[in-house]
Order: sequence, then C-alpha cells, then structure tokens
Amino acid sequence: MDALAEALAPLVVEQLARPVADRVVEFLRESGEGPRMLSTREVAARVGRSPDWVYVHQQELGVVPLGKGPRPRLGFRSEVVDAYLDGEAR
Repeated sequence: MDALAEALAPLVVEQLARPVADRVVEFLRESGEGPRMLSTREVAARVGRSPDWVYVHQQELGVVPLGKGPRPRLGFRSEVVDAYLDGEAR
C-alpha cells in the first residue's frame, strides 16, 4: 500500500491539491480577504525581471510556500514586493 501511495502522491498534488490551492487564492483575491498574494509571474512582471530571477531572490521578495513537499507553489506578499521596489527606487 505504501508504494501505491507514493506513486499516487504526485498525481494527487497535481490534479487535486494545486487546483484547490489556486481556487482558494483566487477566492481570497476576489473577496478582498487576507493578504494580497502574487504569483511568481506577477512578481516578475512587477519588478521587471524574469521568473528565474524571482526564484533566486524569493526570500527578499516575501515568499510564502503554498503547500508542502519538495516543490510547493510559491506566493509572494504584495506588501513585501512593494517595499522591495520602494527600496530599489532609492
């Protein structure tokens, strides 16, 4: 049974957990509740850099892992990204 669970885990994450997490983030954005979270692509566009650059500088940009596991989706707090941009402009 453990081998089956291990084999199914990536599929469950990809097919179930990520879509649910995406929907929760979308709901929070639409409802205005909770902190504004940005995706890696949104941060890249906001700072004028590539997504790869965002991954390298994720700690400075207020990264929040959205899930568990070796490669969770990443969210970024908009207020931290804005503060980073304000510091860069000086």
